[in-house]
Amino acid sequence: MGETSPFDVPFEQRPFVIRWIYVAFRSLLMATMIVVCGVRATGRHRTPMKGKALLLANHASYYDVIVLGVTQPRNIDFMARSGLFVPILGWLIRTLGGFAIQRGGGGASGIKETLRRLRYESMVGMFPEGTRTHDGKLQPIKAGVMNLARKSGSTIGIAGIAGTYEAWPRQSPVPGSYPVTVVYAEPITPEDLTGKNEEEAAEMLEKLLSIAFQEARDKNARMRDIMMF
Repeated sequence: MGETSPFDVPFEQRPFVIRWIYVAFRSLLMATMIVVCGVRATGRHRTPMKGKALLLANHASYYDVIVLGVTQPRNIDFMARSGLFVPILGWLIRTLGGFAIQRGGGGASGIKETLRRLRYESMVGMFPEGTRTHDGKLQPIKAGVMNLARKSGSTIGIAGIAGTYEAWPRQSPVPGSYPVTVVYAEPITPEDLTGKNEEEAAEMLEKLLSIAFQEARDKNARMRDIMMF
């Protein structure tokens, strides 16, 4: 966790070759995901394109990071489990903007690094459920997520993802193929949190995330029906 990297800076300040690798890798993944899962996204214009922001989404699969990365026009710095930072894979994660946290998103160093990136006006991707779902349903939001948002003064982007659980559930060791839909909801602004305690703020997030997730599921079901017609 004490590891440092010359790439732990805002995307625009990273070396040209690193930015080129990010764009090239993202384009490759985008093409792959369109072919493998027919990825579709709606409401991308609703996500804040400037300033410090958290992008929060439901978590069902390893595909989720890829799906958000290729459907979101803004580059995202994702939290990643410290156990993933092994040789080669760790270098790739850091090069693409990822940073290490302890399992479950806890740990002072992970929070400190998140706040540091937000001060750089970056967008940080988080899964507020803390881990991948076991059954495809939404899980309770971990305590402290909204407190982090309030402390940083960040706008909160919300994304509902459907289809990644069916494509690559945590019970499966290998990825599969299934239609995937992402719905970006209206963001939560710092002003929206004014006067709300952490419990009330968390209830707001859970409601908006649930609505986005259900909308994504409905759109995904219609898309699958069309594909099978």
